[in-house]
Amino acid sequence: MAGRKYLVDTNIFVEILLKQNKEIACTQFITVHFSEIVISQFTLQSIALICNRNNSPGLFTKFLADVVEHIEVITLESASLKDIENIISSSKLDYDDAYQLKAAQLGNFEIVTMDRDFSTVASSHKILFI
Repeated sequence: MAGRKYLVDTNIFVEILLKQNKEIACTQFITVHFSEIVISQFTLQSIALICNRNNSPGLFTKFLADVVEHIEVITLESASLKDIENIISSSKLDYDDAYQLKAAQLGNFEIVTMDRDFSTVASSHKILFI
């Protein structure tokens, strides 16, 4: 489908970076859809924190070079950040998931995730579970 974009959740990249159970499936999705991927600023910062906590020198720099320099990073403006509290109340998502949902709503992006918490909004927003 022309023009389709996917907002890829943090857990997809973490699965790859830390070589976890679904690394292959996540890598395949990223490879096939690379030109259609966007990430949120929240994901970018979360990956930086995770790389730091895992004492993985150079891993975040590699992620920046391999991924971030080639895709769009979505940043929510203050007005949109104010909507996150309403999303949390209405959907029972936690803050990071509500941030991702808001970013996806603004850009009309399909969310790609492994986080089943997004099931609570699957009837109102397109979610692809890996």
